Parts: sequence; C-alpha cells; structure tokens
Amino acid sequence: MKKESIILTIVWILILMLLVISGSIGLVLLIRPLYYMQIGPLKLEEVLIPFAEGARTLSRAEIIEAYDEMMDYCLGISPLFSTGVLAFSAEGASHFADVKGLFLLDLWVLGITGTLSLAWLIFRNRIPVRSRKIAGLHAGFWAGALLLGIFALIGILGAIDFDRFFTIFHHVFFPGKTNWIFDYRYDQIIGILPETVFSNFALMIVILILASCLGLIIHGILQKRKG
Repeated sequence: MKKESIILTIVWILILMLLVISGSIGLVLLIRPLYYMQIGPLKLEEVLIPFAEGARTLSRAEIIEAYDEMMDYCLGISPLFSTGVLAFSAEGASHFADVKGLFLLDLWVLGITGTLSLAWLIFRNRIPVRSRKIAGLHAGFWAGALLLGIFALIGILGAIDFDRFFTIFHHVFFPGKTNWIFDYRYDQIIGILPETVFSNFALMIVILILASCLGLIIHGILQKRKG
C-alpha cells in the first residue's frame, strides 16, 4: 500500500492552482483573435490618432499590426519593442519591458506546472507515495474550491469598480512606477487599447479560471462518490 502524504496534497493544490491561473492567462495572451474581435464593436477604426502630419484614424490592418508587434515583444518573440505606425516614448517602452517580464513569467509557470502535472499522470502508479485526501476529497477539489472563492471575490470587486481595481493591480505588479500611465500623444498604442479591452481580457481570464475550478470541483465530487 502506498504511503499517504499531506505535504504532497498541499504541493498539488498549489501546483494545480498555479496551472489554472497561468493557463487561463496564457490562453488570453496567446489567442490574438480575442483582441481582433473587439476592433469592430469598440469602434477602434474610428479613433483619431494625433500624428505629426495631422490626426487620422487607423485601418483594421494597421491596428492589428500595431497590436501584433507589441505582443511579439511582450512574449519574447521580437527583441525590439515596436507598435507599427504608432509612436511610443522611452517611458512607454520601459513599461512594456516590465510587462514582458510578467508575461514570460506566466508562460514559464504554465510550462513548469503543466510538465509536472503531465509527468504525474504518466508516472503516478510508479511513485511509492500519494497525496492524502482531505475530508475524503482529492487535491484537485480543494485547488478548485480555493481558486473559485478567490477569483469570485476578485471578479465581484472588478465588476463593482474596474477603474480602482485596474489602478490597484498596477500598483501591486509595478510598485513605485508610474510609466503605465500613458499620454496618448506620445504613446499612441493606448488609442487602440482602451480600458474596455483590458476589462474584457480580465473577464475572459476570470471566466476561464472559474470554469476550470468548476471542472476540478465536479471531478473531485465524482471521485469521492466512486470511493
């Protein structure tokens, strides 16, 4: 009989929580059509951008090019920061360098937790120890339940006052910095990245996390019923 470990249970709860969070964020970062599909509804092609030769709107192709170049840099695909035909300041580029660090950290966490989870599924029968159930439920259930509570609260707070939530988020992840406060005249990318885009992305991430949590909880309950 395999030895049961409460420490292994806690470790797996943490790994699964990180996997769900990083995976949900990673999907939104990597699936670029999630931004493209907002161009029409948010009327981004009607936004006037102040160029030196005079203000004008951007075509859909120019908007996508600017977004793609920004994301290529933030995901480590391109070594140099650029935003298509849009101008940017040194402060703005510095902020996106900070963003790049967070994006790559998320992808690293996703890669590590995903690899550990896959390895466990493949080799768990050969490992002489297993995680101990808590109240008859496996680690997956508790990971889902904890995350569900945390992100349900975050989702409610964000829905109540997204402006305040957005500001607190930047103070937490970019402590002591103000380069995330853009002037549209010098960092023109903000013209095609209105706050609604970020609130939509946040909503997508929360929905993915909550759906994953429900999946873990339901799976855990079914496992308990099976005995």
